[in-house]
Amino acid sequence: HRASAMAITAAMEELFPGETEAEVVDVMVDVIGGMYAKFPSQYSFTAKHPMLWRAVYYVGGFPPTRFACEKVTDLLAYKKIETFLAKSAPDIIVS
Repeated sequence: HRASAMAITAAMEELFPGETEAEVVDVMVDVIGGMYAKFPSQYSFTAKHPMLWRAVYYVGGFPPTRFACEKVTDLLAYKKIETFLAKSAPDIIVS
């Protein structure tokens, strides 16, 4: 995702030189931190192991485990993201 964000930033600068300002932020790593900061390396590892990828995919799609994961993330991340957005006051967010 970072490469895509950087490409969009470069395209905006090419199309509108000096007229735009962009900040690329990995919310999981740079804002939430903790166990979420390990997501990029965990993603790379999981992507190289199809059986593990499959397990993560199905666990994430199974309603009870998905609900639990979302609630834990809400508890750990919501306030940090809210504070970050209030402080940075972005005009647009691309996710």
